[in-house]
Amino acid sequence: MAQYVRSPRWRDRIALFVVLCSMLAIGLLGNLATYAVAQGDGLVVYGEGTTQTPRYRTYAGGAWSGESSLPTASAANRYTITRASPTRDEMIAGVVNSSGTLTIFRWDGSSWTSEWTATTGLGNVPRFDIAYEQSNGKAVVVYSQNQGTTNEMAYRIYDGSSWTSVTNLDASRTSGVVQYLRLASLPGTNEIGLAWGDANFILSANYFDGTNATWKGEPGSALSTDLTTTASNSAISSRNFDLAFEQLSGELLIVWGKDTDADGHYVTRAAGINGAWGAATTETGFTKQLLDIQLASEPGTNYIAVANICDYNGTSSGNFAEAAMWTGSAWANVNSYDTAASVIAISLVRTSVEWIKSGSESRAVVVYDDSASTGVDWLFFNKNTLAWSAVQTDYTGAPAPSSTGAAGEMYLHRNPFTSSELTYITVDGGSDLFTKKLTFNGSTFTWSSTEPGGASPETSIAVKMGWAASFAYNVFVPPAGSLNVDIVNSGGTPVTSPSLAMAGVAASGSCQTTTGTFGVSAERIRITNTTGTPGWSLSMAASAGATANWSSGTATYDFNDGSGSPAGCGDGADADSLAGQLSVDPSAGTLAAQAGCSTTGVSLGSSSAFVQGTTDNITLASASGSADTGCYWEVTDVGLSQKIPSLQDDGSYSLQMTLTVVAN
Repeated sequence: MAQYVRSPRWRDRIALFVVLCSMLAIGLLGNLATYAVAQGDGLVVYGEGTTQTPRYRTYAGGAWSGESSLPTASAANRYTITRASPTRDEMIAGVVNSSGTLTIFRWDGSSWTSEWTATTGLGNVPRFDIAYEQSNGKAVVVYSQNQGTTNEMAYRIYDGSSWTSVTNLDASRTSGVVQYLRLASLPGTNEIGLAWGDANFILSANYFDGTNATWKGEPGSALSTDLTTTASNSAISSRNFDLAFEQLSGELLIVWGKDTDADGHYVTRAAGINGAWGAATTETGFTKQLLDIQLASEPGTNYIAVANICDYNGTSSGNFAEAAMWTGSAWANVNSYDTAASVIAISLVRTSVEWIKSGSESRAVVVYDDSASTGVDWLFFNKNTLAWSAVQTDYTGAPAPSSTGAAGEMYLHRNPFTSSELTYITVDGGSDLFTKKLTFNGSTFTWSSTEPGGASPETSIAVKMGWAASFAYNVFVPPAGSLNVDIVNSGGTPVTSPSLAMAGVAASGSCQTTTGTFGVSAERIRITNTTGTPGWSLSMAASAGATANWSSGTATYDFNDGSGSPAGCGDGADADSLAGQLSVDPSAGTLAAQAGCSTTGVSLGSSSAFVQGTTDNITLASASGSADTGCYWEVTDVGLSQKIPSLQDDGSYSLQMTLTVVAN
């Protein structure tokens, strides 16, 4: 924990003879914010059986939390998609229930809220998607309105505090009910690509300029009129298209399969909000029909990997797996690596691809479902040698996914802060959820299991579907800032040697009380929070710890012994033989906020007395999650009261105290 420290210096005071004077010297200690979100953290949302409340677990420090629940989705969960904000500790999750109702939930870093609902209808694949504008952090949700002809889709945008109203999105090149759609964000911009397929197996696309909140238009004609489907299914039933941005050029690539051939089909759109659509193009280098596909962009280059699993090779039916590379201008390294993959079925996701890198060594890892074995089936593309590996030995580390009934879904997720690490999420044939990790050191891959307690975190996923569980890494990078406390004068300038004097009392044979005020106009307690975390706590404690004492040369008395009657007037069971007790009453103080900020969520502490080993620090003020950030608050008029034992030697006594502020 980085710390802000201010060490006090003594302020000399002259005590009158035969008068006891007490003086507190104030030291200051603050810290940088401790964020709930850390690099490499994340969470998974999933449905459980017929339960109407989606479940979730957080992933932090390499370990999973216990299971918790979101608010209700009003029926059993069917499809789940989760995306993370690049500018806030926030995630948006969409859940479609068994009635075809989409519920949008929002995670604020500590809890979920239900935001709104819409009717998308219930198909074989999700009819919505979520994407964040990567520059300004606005969340965009686009969804099917379960209607054809006009206004087939709609969208809403969240700006960090509120949602826009529903805005219709009328498709120009399609007229059927939108049955599947995908969004992709371009890093560093507010631009988002959209592609969708309708009930007539027609594919089209559009481009969103988030800065101006406008759609830039579809291609001049439909991209395809015969999207692939599993067997003779009468609706879109798999991921038969996908889209991704070239990370270097910003060009958009959309890839799809056609029901009439085993070729690859694609279109590009030139970079920028005014980029032009290219012509739909056929790539005959593919040898397997594109049916269940995923694209993955390599960070910092124009390479895009595509993984495909299908049931047709152009001449006959079967169960095939193929992968290839888009170089930014052409297709290369097409690899038909398995002819005995799992049987293709509707609504399932049985392959995934993602990039992993260590130093200058870059690889694209493909996972897929091979019906002949149990465990994780995988291979990789070596970007440095431009060659595919052989299919690797299955990872079967316990707990191992079962091949019974074949996998329902699988996804690889690249750690946005550790390029050499991937998280693998899968739901197996037994509707069990598994979580694995893959790391790469530049030459060797290492698989490991991360399941909590060495067992599946969920053994009754709601429905064995390709979107039953959804994982997302936190991508929010906390802003620079600090949380600190200072003693300032009325103009806001730090006081060089802060201290306060208690009232002097005449020496006496009786126990006496001296009082003082901590925080006066010329020496105000100021707490400044410029971090993104609103919660904090300010406390006061003896700088030398619980064994410290008031001191005037060799003469001393205690500040944390509550023995005797009245309390503080006698020596108790602590290690010293001194009496005396200091009480602090922040509740009687005054709290003021910086102009333009408020005291909402900020409160003063309650009256308390120091007791060695029991109350070694006292809270002066605290802030909850509803407090402002980027603000300061000043505390004055904190009441102090000290019991001075009888027959105490004359002198000017001092005790060094430290103020500490920490983030909650």
